[in-house]
Amino acid sequence: MRKSIAFTLTITLLLLLGANYALSADYRIVVKTGNVENAGTDAHVYITLIGDYRSSGERELDSPKNDFERYQADTFSIHTAEFLGDLLFVRIRHDNSGKKPGWFLDYITVHEEDSDRMWYFPCNRWLAVDTDDHLIDRYLDPY
Repeated sequence: MRKSIAFTLTITLLLLLGANYALSADYRIVVKTGNVENAGTDAHVYITLIGDYRSSGERELDSPKNDFERYQADTFSIHTAEFLGDLLFVRIRHDNSGKKPGWFLDYITVHEEDSDRMWYFPCNRWLAVDTDDHLIDRYLDPY
């Protein structure tokens, strides 16, 4: 009997919150490095997705291959225990480590797998302590 009540309460809550609410979410993130000289980075890169319900928390973007090279698109997956809602912005940064930490970021796309929604976050700027405005931490708004 208790399982039936808990199930009914869960379904009622989901219906009240709307069809776009999910208990967890999977995001596919594409990060495009620009096509300018020395655009790639050797630094560790981190992203935070900020939605109107909550934040993903900071996640390192890393894969077995050589990520963030000039004119390269790198794809990553992030799973969150809770749905973030509509994405308001992303925070992207690096730790300024490695031989050539400066990085020219072209754009980021985020695709929420369950709803098939996609957000585009243009940057078209350096994240570098010795170039542009000397910032290695940026907040990007969706276009």
